[in-house]
Amino acid sequence: MPIECRFPVTPLSQDEFHAIDRTVMKHAFDIQNEFGRLCDELIYKNELASRCQQDGLKILTEAMICVTHDTFTKPYYLDMLAETGGIYELKATAGLHQKYSNQLINYLLLSALRHGKLINFRPSSVEHRFISTQLTPETRRQTIVDKADWDEPDETSLLLSQTVRSLIDDWGAFLDIDLYKEAILHFLPQQSVQPIEICTNDRIIGHQNICLLQPNTGLHVSSIKEGIGMYGNHVRRLFNHTRLEHIQWINFNQSVIQMVSLKK
Repeated sequence: MPIECRFPVTPLSQDEFHAIDRTVMKHAFDIQNEFGRLCDELIYKNELASRCQQDGLKILTEAMICVTHDTFTKPYYLDMLAETGGIYELKATAGLHQKYSNQLINYLLLSALRHGKLINFRPSSVEHRFISTQLTPETRRQTIVDKADWDEPDETSLLLSQTVRSLIDDWGAFLDIDLYKEAILHFLPQQSVQPIEICTNDRIIGHQNICLLQPNTGLHVSSIKEGIGMYGNHVRRLFNHTRLEHIQWINFNQSVIQMVSLKK
Protein backbone atom coordinates (compact mmCIF):
# COMPACT_ATOMS: atom_id res chain seq x y z
CA MET A 1 0.00 0.00 0.00
CA PRO A 2 1.37 3.45 -0.87
CA ILE A 3 0.10 4.96 2.40
CA GLU A 4 -0.20 2.56 5.31
CA CYS A 5 -1.34 3.41 8.84
CA ARG A 6 0.23 0.94 11.25
CA PHE A 7 -2.73 1.38 13.60
CA PRO A 8 -6.54 1.08 13.44
CA VAL A 9 -8.31 4.16 12.07
CA THR A 10 -11.85 5.31 12.87
CA PRO A 11 -12.98 8.65 11.39
CA LEU A 12 -14.79 10.76 13.98
CA SER A 13 -17.53 13.32 13.57
CA GLN A 14 -16.86 16.82 14.82
CA ASP A 15 -19.09 16.25 17.85
CA GLU A 16 -17.33 12.98 18.69
CA PHE A 17 -13.93 14.61 18.48
CA HIS A 18 -14.99 17.59 20.60
CA ALA A 19 -16.28 15.21 23.28
CA ILE A 20 -12.87 13.49 23.40
CA ASP A 21 -11.11 16.83 23.33
CA ARG A 22 -12.84 18.07 26.47
CA THR A 23 -11.15 15.27 28.40
CA VAL A 24 -7.79 15.79 26.71
CA MET A 25 -7.75 19.53 27.33
CA LYS A 26 -8.75 19.17 30.99
CA HIS A 27 -5.64 17.06 31.50
CA ALA A 28 -3.49 19.41 29.39
CA PHE A 29 -4.37 22.39 31.60
CA ASP A 30 -3.91 20.33 34.77
CA ILE A 31 -0.48 19.13 33.61
CA GLN A 32 0.75 22.64 32.89
CA ASN A 33 -0.54 23.85 36.25
CA GLU A 34 1.36 21.05 37.98
CA PHE A 35 4.57 20.86 35.92
CA GLY A 36 4.83 24.45 34.73
CA ARG A 37 5.64 25.50 31.18
CA LEU A 38 9.38 24.78 30.94
CA CYS A 39 9.43 20.98 30.57
CA ASP A 40 10.55 19.20 27.42
CA GLU A 41 7.90 18.20 24.92
CA LEU A 42 8.32 14.48 25.63
CA ILE A 43 7.48 14.96 29.31
CA TYR A 44 4.18 16.63 28.48
CA LYS A 45 3.38 13.95 25.90
CA ASN A 46 4.05 11.05 28.23
CA GLU A 47 2.03 12.55 31.06
CA LEU A 48 -0.90 13.58 28.87
CA ALA A 49 -1.10 10.12 27.31
CA SER A 50 -0.97 8.47 30.73
CA ARG A 51 -3.72 10.62 32.24
CA CYS A 52 -5.98 10.20 29.22
CA GLN A 53 -5.57 6.43 29.39
CA GLN A 54 -6.37 6.45 33.10
CA ASP A 55 -9.54 8.35 32.21
CA GLY A 56 -10.62 5.55 29.85
CA LEU A 57 -9.53 6.92 26.46
CA LYS A 58 -7.79 4.67 23.95
CA ILE A 59 -4.43 6.34 23.34
CA LEU A 60 -1.57 5.52 20.99
CA THR A 61 1.71 7.44 20.97
CA GLU A 62 4.25 7.46 18.17
CA ALA A 63 1.68 5.80 15.89
CA MET A 64 3.40 5.18 12.55
CA ILE A 65 2.26 6.06 9.04
CA CYS A 66 4.46 4.62 6.29
CA VAL A 67 4.45 6.30 2.86
CA THR A 68 5.96 4.31 -0.01
CA HIS A 69 6.32 4.51 -3.76
CA ASP A 70 8.38 1.84 -5.50
CA THR A 71 11.79 2.02 -3.72
CA PHE A 72 10.98 5.21 -1.78
CA THR A 73 9.88 4.95 1.86
CA LYS A 74 9.20 7.63 4.45
CA PRO A 75 7.82 7.05 7.95
CA TYR A 76 5.82 9.56 9.98
CA TYR A 77 5.07 9.28 13.70
CA LEU A 78 2.02 10.86 15.34
CA ASP A 79 2.52 12.31 18.81
CA MET A 80 -0.79 11.02 20.10
CA LEU A 81 -3.86 9.34 18.59
CA ALA A 82 -7.04 9.38 20.69
CA GLU A 83 -9.84 6.83 20.19
CA THR A 84 -8.28 5.79 16.84
CA GLY A 85 -9.67 8.94 15.21
CA GLY A 86 -8.30 12.17 16.71
CA ILE A 87 -4.71 13.24 16.09
CA TYR A 88 -2.89 15.41 18.62
CA GLU A 89 0.43 17.09 17.95
CA LEU A 90 2.05 18.33 21.14
CA LYS A 91 4.54 21.20 21.22
CA ALA A 92 6.65 23.09 23.73
CA THR A 93 7.58 26.12 21.66
CA ALA A 94 7.23 29.91 21.63
CA GLY A 95 4.13 29.79 19.45
CA LEU A 96 2.09 27.69 17.04
CA HIS A 97 3.67 28.55 13.70
CA GLN A 98 1.81 27.76 10.48
CA LYS A 99 4.29 24.94 9.80
CA TYR A 100 2.78 23.01 12.72
CA SER A 101 -0.71 23.38 11.26
CA ASN A 102 0.63 22.16 7.92
CA GLN A 103 2.26 19.20 9.64
CA LEU A 104 -1.00 18.16 11.27
CA ILE A 105 -2.99 18.62 8.05
CA ASN A 106 -0.47 16.32 6.36
CA TYR A 107 -1.05 13.67 9.03
CA LEU A 108 -4.83 13.96 8.69
CA LEU A 109 -4.63 13.53 4.93
CA LEU A 110 -2.25 10.58 5.16
CA SER A 111 -4.48 8.81 7.66
CA ALA A 112 -7.77 9.80 5.96
CA LEU A 113 -8.96 11.30 9.26
CA ARG A 114 -10.80 14.59 9.63
CA HIS A 115 -10.01 16.15 12.99
CA GLY A 116 -6.92 16.95 15.00
CA LYS A 117 -5.53 19.48 17.41
CA LEU A 118 -2.29 21.28 18.20
CA ILE A 119 -1.45 21.77 21.86
CA ASN A 120 1.43 23.98 22.97
CA PHE A 121 2.52 23.84 26.62
CA ARG A 122 5.17 26.60 26.51
CA PRO A 123 3.01 29.80 26.68
CA SER A 124 1.77 31.08 30.04
CA SER A 125 -1.59 29.46 29.27
CA VAL A 126 -1.86 26.30 27.18
CA GLU A 127 -2.23 27.28 23.52
CA HIS A 128 -4.43 25.05 21.38
CA ARG A 129 -5.81 25.04 17.86
CA PHE A 130 -8.32 22.77 16.09
CA ILE A 131 -7.26 21.53 12.64
CA SER A 132 -9.79 19.83 10.36
CA THR A 133 -10.14 18.79 6.73
CA GLN A 134 -12.90 17.46 4.51
CA LEU A 135 -10.52 16.17 1.84
CA THR A 136 -10.65 12.45 1.09
CA PRO A 137 -8.12 10.21 -0.71
CA GLU A 138 -10.48 10.18 -3.69
CA THR A 139 -10.76 13.97 -3.99
CA ARG A 140 -7.00 14.35 -3.53
CA ARG A 141 -6.50 12.26 -6.68
CA GLN A 142 -8.73 14.52 -8.77
CA THR A 143 -5.70 16.52 -9.82
CA ILE A 144 -4.70 18.34 -12.99
CA VAL A 145 -1.08 18.22 -14.12
CA ASP A 146 -0.62 21.35 -16.24
CA LYS A 147 2.24 20.89 -18.74
CA ALA A 148 1.26 23.63 -21.17
CA ASP A 149 4.62 25.39 -20.63
CA TRP A 150 6.72 22.27 -20.11
CA ASP A 151 9.53 20.94 -22.31
CA GLU A 152 11.47 17.71 -21.99
CA PRO A 153 14.88 18.38 -23.56
CA ASP A 154 16.54 15.31 -22.04
CA GLU A 155 15.81 11.91 -20.49
CA THR A 156 16.08 13.26 -16.95
CA SER A 157 13.31 15.81 -17.59
CA LEU A 158 11.16 13.04 -19.05
CA LEU A 159 11.80 10.90 -15.96
CA LEU A 160 10.95 13.89 -13.77
CA SER A 161 7.60 14.37 -15.51
CA GLN A 162 6.77 10.67 -15.25
CA THR A 163 7.73 10.61 -11.57
CA VAL A 164 5.47 13.54 -10.68
CA ARG A 165 2.51 11.95 -12.47
CA SER A 166 3.16 8.61 -10.80
CA LEU A 167 3.41 10.14 -7.31
CA ILE A 168 0.13 11.97 -7.75
CA ASP A 169 -1.59 8.82 -9.02
CA ASP A 170 -0.28 6.91 -6.01
CA TRP A 171 -0.62 9.43 -3.16
CA GLY A 172 -2.84 12.20 -4.47
CA ALA A 173 -2.17 15.92 -4.05
CA PHE A 174 -2.31 18.32 -1.05
CA LEU A 175 0.40 16.51 0.99
CA ASP A 176 3.46 18.14 2.51
CA ILE A 177 5.75 19.61 -0.16
CA ASP A 178 8.85 18.13 1.48
CA LEU A 179 7.44 14.64 0.94
CA TYR A 180 7.10 15.24 -2.80
CA LYS A 181 10.58 16.82 -2.93
CA GLU A 182 12.24 13.89 -1.20
CA ALA A 183 10.51 11.39 -3.45
CA ILE A 184 11.33 13.31 -6.64
CA LEU A 185 15.01 13.53 -5.74
CA HIS A 186 15.05 9.85 -4.81
CA PHE A 187 14.04 8.86 -8.34
CA LEU A 188 16.39 11.19 -10.22
CA PRO A 189 19.67 9.30 -10.67
CA GLN A 190 21.62 12.29 -11.95
CA GLN A 191 20.35 14.81 -9.45
CA SER A 192 22.79 16.50 -7.13
CA VAL A 193 22.56 19.69 -5.12
CA GLN A 194 25.54 21.87 -5.98
CA PRO A 195 26.64 25.45 -5.25
CA ILE A 196 25.90 27.42 -8.41
CA GLU A 197 27.54 30.75 -9.21
CA ILE A 198 25.27 33.79 -8.93
CA CYS A 199 26.57 36.48 -11.26
CA THR A 200 25.93 40.06 -12.26
CA ASN A 201 27.75 41.79 -15.13
CA ASP A 202 30.10 38.77 -15.38
CA ARG A 203 31.01 39.23 -11.72
CA ILE A 204 30.44 36.36 -9.28
CA ILE A 205 28.70 37.67 -6.16
CA GLY A 206 28.20 34.34 -4.40
CA HIS A 207 26.97 30.77 -4.68
CA GLN A 208 23.56 29.21 -4.06
CA ASN A 209 22.72 25.53 -3.75
CA ILE A 210 20.53 24.36 -6.65
CA CYS A 211 19.53 20.84 -7.63
CA LEU A 212 20.86 19.96 -11.08
CA LEU A 213 19.11 17.60 -13.46
CA GLN A 214 21.90 18.09 -15.98
CA PRO A 215 25.03 20.26 -15.84
CA ASN A 216 23.08 23.11 -17.48
CA THR A 217 19.58 22.37 -16.12
CA GLY A 218 18.33 23.17 -12.62
CA LEU A 219 15.26 21.99 -10.72
CA HIS A 220 13.01 24.15 -8.55
CA VAL A 221 10.05 22.69 -6.59
CA SER A 222 7.54 24.88 -4.75
CA SER A 223 4.04 24.87 -3.26
CA ILE A 224 2.83 28.41 -3.98
CA LYS A 225 -0.94 28.85 -3.83
CA GLU A 226 -1.29 32.62 -4.27
CA GLY A 227 0.73 35.09 -6.32
CA ILE A 228 2.11 32.38 -8.57
CA GLY A 229 2.89 34.85 -11.36
CA MET A 230 4.94 37.06 -9.05
CA TYR A 231 6.71 34.05 -7.60
CA GLY A 232 7.53 32.86 -11.12
CA ASN A 233 9.11 36.25 -11.81
CA HIS A 234 11.44 35.72 -8.87
CA VAL A 235 12.33 32.22 -10.05
CA ARG A 236 13.28 33.71 -13.41
CA ARG A 237 15.30 36.53 -11.81
CA LEU A 238 17.35 33.99 -9.89
CA PHE A 239 17.73 31.87 -13.03
CA ASN A 240 18.88 34.88 -15.08
CA HIS A 241 21.77 35.43 -12.68
CA THR A 242 23.12 31.92 -13.16
CA ARG A 243 24.96 30.29 -16.04
CA LEU A 244 22.29 27.62 -16.32
CA GLU A 245 20.43 27.27 -19.61
CA HIS A 246 17.21 25.74 -18.26
CA ILE A 247 15.18 25.62 -15.04
CA GLN A 248 12.48 23.00 -14.63
CA TRP A 249 9.96 24.44 -12.16
CA ILE A 250 7.26 22.32 -10.54
CA ASN A 251 4.62 24.00 -8.37
CA PHE A 252 2.31 21.86 -6.26
CA ASN A 253 -0.72 24.15 -6.05
CA GLN A 254 -3.14 21.78 -4.30
CA SER A 255 -5.32 20.23 -7.03
CA VAL A 256 -3.26 21.73 -9.88
CA ILE A 257 0.35 20.68 -10.43
CA GLN A 258 2.04 23.23 -12.69
CA MET A 259 5.13 22.15 -14.61
CA VAL A 260 6.99 25.02 -16.27
CA SER A 261 10.21 25.05 -18.30
CA LEU A 262 12.23 28.26 -18.17
CA LYS A 263 15.02 28.71 -20.68
CA LYS A 264 17.34 31.43 -21.92
